[in-house]
This record gives sequence, C-alpha cells and structure tokens, in this order.
Amino acid sequence: MNEKASFWKSMWFSLKFTYTSNKMRYIFFLILRLLSETCPLLSIYFLKNILDEVVKDNISREQLSLWIALFIVVTILRQVIDYILRFLETVIKTRIIHQYDLIVSQKLAKLPMSFIDTSHGRDTVDYLKYSRDEVVNLTHFITNVFFGAYTFIISFLSLISFDYLYSLLFLALTIPGVISQIYIGRKMDIFLRKSTPDIRKSSYYRWMLTDPWPAKDVRMYNLSNPIKERYNEEKVKFIKGLRKLDLKKLTVRTVTELVKRSGEIVFTFFVISKALAGNIMIGEATLYIGFALKATMAFENITYLILTLYYIGAKRLEKLIQFIAMPVEKQSGQVMPVKEFHSLTFEDVHFTYPMTDKPVLKGVSFTLKKGEKLSLVGINGSGKTTIVKLMLGLYTPQSGRILINDHPMSDYDIDEVRQQFSVLFQDFVQFPLTLRDNVALSNVAGIDDDEEIIEALKLGGIYEEYSKFSNGLDTDMTRRFADDGVELSKGQWQKIALSRAYFKNAPIIILDEPSAALDAEAEDKIFRQFAEISGNRTGIIISHRISSSKLADKIIVLDGGKIVESGKHENLIRQDGLYAKLYNLQLQKYTLKEEAVDA
Repeated sequence: MNEKASFWKSMWFSLKFTYTSNKMRYIFFLILRLLSETCPLLSIYFLKNILDEVVKDNISREQLSLWIALFIVVTILRQVIDYILRFLETVIKTRIIHQYDLIVSQKLAKLPMSFIDTSHGRDTVDYLKYSRDEVVNLTHFITNVFFGAYTFIISFLSLISFDYLYSLLFLALTIPGVISQIYIGRKMDIFLRKSTPDIRKSSYYRWMLTDPWPAKDVRMYNLSNPIKERYNEEKVKFIKGLRKLDLKKLTVRTVTELVKRSGEIVFTFFVISKALAGNIMIGEATLYIGFALKATMAFENITYLILTLYYIGAKRLEKLIQFIAMPVEKQSGQVMPVKEFHSLTFEDVHFTYPMTDKPVLKGVSFTLKKGEKLSLVGINGSGKTTIVKLMLGLYTPQSGRILINDHPMSDYDIDEVRQQFSVLFQDFVQFPLTLRDNVALSNVAGIDDDEEIIEALKLGGIYEEYSKFSNGLDTDMTRRFADDGVELSKGQWQKIALSRAYFKNAPIIILDEPSAALDAEAEDKIFRQFAEISGNRTGIIISHRISSSKLADKIIVLDGGKIVESGKHENLIRQDGLYAKLYNLQLQKYTLKEEAVDA
C-alpha cells in the first residue's frame, strides 16, 4: 500500500475508532466544536460594528447597545461551550484510551508466543504502549484540521476582499514555521523509534529499584548502586539525545517565529495606514487585523496538523493497524471439535526457538494415549518443557506433526485444544488477587463454587494455610492492594498454582517441575496425590527428581533434544543407560542427606 492510501486508511480508522468508542457523545462534541469556532468570528464582526458605531457622527444608542449585547452574549456563550468541550474531550479521550488498551491487550493475548518471545515483538508492544497518547490524539488532530479549515476559509475570504496580494504574502510568511515543526516532529519520531529498547531497559531497572518483588534480592546482594548506575546510563543516553533535539528545535523555531511575527507587523501597519488615510473605517481595520491573525493561526495549525498526521501520526496508527491485522493463534483448517481426548502424538518433531540457531528438539516421536501417565526425564535444556509448550500450541514446530486423536493440531481451534489441558508451569504466575480468584482463574465459570475451590485447595496442599486466613477465600494473596493481605512463600504459591491446575478438571494434567519450590515431604505428597487424582485422566510429569517417574506408565528420556530411551522404570534401570545413571546419582544424594540427618 502506498503512503497516500495508507494515510487515508489511517485517518478513516482513527475517526471510526473514535466514533465506535463514543457514539452520539462524539457527534454532540462536533456540534459544540462548530459553535465554538464560530463564536470568535462573530465576536470580531460584532466588535467591528461596535467600533464603527462609536466613531459615527450620529451614534445610534439602540444599535450600539444591540452590538454590545451580542458581543457579550457570544463571548459568554463561547466560555460555556468551551467548558463543556473540555469536559467532553476528557471523557472521549478516556473512552478511546480504554478501547485502545483493550484492543492491544486482547490482540496480544491471541498472538503466538513466537512473536512475543522476540525482541522485535517486545519492541512493537512497547512502541504501541509509548505511542498510545499520540495515537489517541490523532482524532483530536483530525477534528482540529476540519475546524481550522472552517476558520481559515471564512477569515481568508474576508482578507482577499480587502487586499489580495498582501493577504497571500502575509500567509506565505507562516510556511517556514510549519515546515520547521514537521522537520522536528519527524526527527522526534525517528529518535523515539530508535530509543524504544533503551526505554524498555531503563523501565526494567526502575522496576527493580521500586517494586517490592525484587526488593529482598536488591538489598541482600547490595544491588541498588549497580542497578542505579545502569538506570542512569540508559536515562542519560536518552536525555542527551532529547536535549540535542530540543536545542535544534529552539534554534529553528526562533528563526521561523521572527519571520512570522515580521509578517504580522507589516500587515498590521498596512491596515492601519489604510485606516489613517480614510480608505477604511476603524472597525474594518479591526476586522481585517483580527481575521488576519485568525487566518494565519488557522493556516499554520492545519498545515502543521496535516503534515504531522501524514508523516508521523498516520505511521504510528499504521503500526496499530498492522498489529491488529497480525495473524492470531487460531489455526486454519476444518476446525474440528475435540469431543473427547483419545491420544496425542508427536511425529518426527523438530523445533528451534525464534531468533536462535540451536535446535531444541530433533526428531521427537511418541504417542500418549488416554489414561496413560507419562514422565519426561532429562537434564536442563534437554527439551522437556518445550515439548509441553508445543503440546499446548504455544509454538509451532518447524517440521514434523503434532496429532490429537490422529488429526493434526491445525485442524482444531487452539483454544479448544488448550481446554483439554490443565498445567502447573515451572514459572507459574503469582497473581496479586484473592485466593478465590487465584484458584478459579483456570475455570472462571466456577468462581462462586466454594465447595469445589476448597476441594482444589486440599488437593493442592494449601488447605491448612487457607484455614488460617481471616477472610477465607476472599483473602488477598498480597499486601500490594490490601493491608490485610497475606505474604506467601514460593512453595505456598506453587501449591496455589497446583490447586488452580486441579480446579480446571481437564482431561490431561501436566506438572512441570512441581517439586522445584517444595520440600521433600510436600514433593512426595504431591506425586502420590497426582497418581490418585489423575485416575483415568492422562497425566504428564516433568521433574528433576526421577523417583517420581516410578508412578508413570511410560518414561521418555531426553538428551540434547532427542529421545534416547523410553519405557517403564524397571526396564530403564535394567538397560543401565542415562536414566539409570541419573536415578542412581539422585539415590546416592538422598542417601547421603538421610545419613547426615541421622548423624
């Protein structure tokens, strides 16, 4: 799409976006804005008649009183309208911001992880966040263009009737100022685009210095000064670039402003000389000077706004339009319903994370049938968690196929596929919400089912702590928003995440490193509960503690992204391969620990 087509598409999108966010409120705003722009023009006209009436030999008091009354009414009316407009503008902008944030967040939730995980993806999201106010102001700019044109046409037609050449010359002297503003605006846009990664870094360092979550580590390791230095380094780099632009802006604007003001002074003296010569009345002189100032101001504004919209605003809005148009995770195909889970198959799956060269999975093939318990075993980086991410459709393999019930995953709606899974992620989220919300987020429809939530708490091993909470299920799990909230350990948070996974009651349960934040006793309890709870359901366990694999019907051993062994615990021990080696190493470690405790 060429630049002009893109510009008009962006302008239409902006107007439509504003209207759909505000409906009749925006129409009412436009009507009031028209009245507001008309009032100053009427004021100048009424003032002209007042002055003409005053200098007459025979003053008509009735006529003079009428013009004065009209002037006062229009002045007061404009003040009232402007107050209403300011209120409406705030409401309209608030609605647009709300809609903007909603669109970006909803779209982001549907985009593939392959986009979010890249630096380009994060820069795009950050750019949209930092450009929000500019995008929101676009409609205000467009509105100003229309009403600026309205003011300019009326004012300039009056000037042309007075003196054609002087009017054009006067207008031409405003053009350098417009060009300079656009030049600086484009430089600023380029600067902000290049600075987005630096801004993101400085925001992260500021978060480390101000957020309660990393506060303990910052104090423990005395990180305050090193982080502060990095924050200052990024911020100073940004401020220096901004200062250069501001200095350039000051120089250019000073020169162009002098040119414009010179034109205004020359035109004013020209009109006054006409009045002194008796060619025009004093009221007419006031009218032309007033209209001249309105015309130049309107011309400068609309030219600046149009060029700003064309070179800057439209490009930023185009970024939003492109973002909205990005393909979402819902995969194409005949979109079959997942009526009931029977099997999940990996066929020669190869996968490499975006923006990296190292393959994580190399030709992985296996089948998991309904009711089976699978254990994925391997050292860090062997590809265990990546297999889970591919199962959930968070990523798409570069080659090979993933089948559900013997049909490619692409034949299903990805949201429906995910409904088949209940997952405890290794990097689980600690939601700063109530206990009820934390558990029921996996199945929002059951948020008011206290009995089921409490049952999930028991299964997750957090019921004992819950029984001590003063506000029960409605206890805040952080003091960030409530002083009577509770602060939990990492292990307790993991139990809540586990309760959330159980509450969903999906056909397939996945536990990704459930023992990472738990003590040995809690770990053993979780694995035993998992075996009991999963029952006829399908279960997948990823754990460094290989003793948990004894519960599995099938064990897959990964090394370097490949399946090197598979089978049951007893068979793998007899094979005396990698699994047996890892198992014996851990067995020796726990034996030494027990002996140390006994001693």
